[in-house]
Amino acid sequence: MNKKAFTLVEMLMGMTMFLVFMGFATGSYLTFYRAQQDLLETRVLLFEANQLMEKLGQELRVNELDYDFYLSQAAGDFALQTNVLALLDDAGMKTRYVFDGAQFTVQEFDARGEPLGGFAQPRALVHAPSEAARVAFEIFPPVNPYENQAAGNPDLQYQPLVTVELALTRPGRFKDAVDVDLRSSFTSRTYKPL
Repeated sequence: MNKKAFTLVEMLMGMTMFLVFMGFATGSYLTFYRAQQDLLETRVLLFEANQLMEKLGQELRVNELDYDFYLSQAAGDFALQTNVLALLDDAGMKTRYVFDGAQFTVQEFDARGEPLGGFAQPRALVHAPSEAARVAFEIFPPVNPYENQAAGNPDLQYQPLVTVELALTRPGRFKDAVDVDLRSSFTSRTYKPL
């Protein structure tokens, strides 16, 4: 009785082809998995950046710029470049958003300049593992358009416009870091007669 079977060479060829196929499949799966993890890290960071940008936009819409805070800073011809956003509400409460090169913080003060809510220290707005890589504010016009001296100057009769640049970073699982950069402009909705 003669039985048909695979030879040793045929078995080795079949196993080799199967292993090559499994190598390609595993490599493709790992590449897809890493891409998904990078995308997830980017989405988390983008969500954090959008939340911060939305908070800043909301604060800028309901408050006005505290131009008295910026009097000591040198303003350019066109706009003031700064790492501090100073806001003032109708009740005289002051809010300071500060980027010191390592941390992005907020602190609120009453009309007398005392910290509000028992927070003597500023509160961090970006929490680990995310870090603020850059936060910058560009304020236009660089002087208060509501002041009387601005009333006669048509170049200064604008609603205050604040451009916010925000760059966040966090360590990635497969990359060294994941970065997100946002830039947006907000205008104050406060209208006052001159």
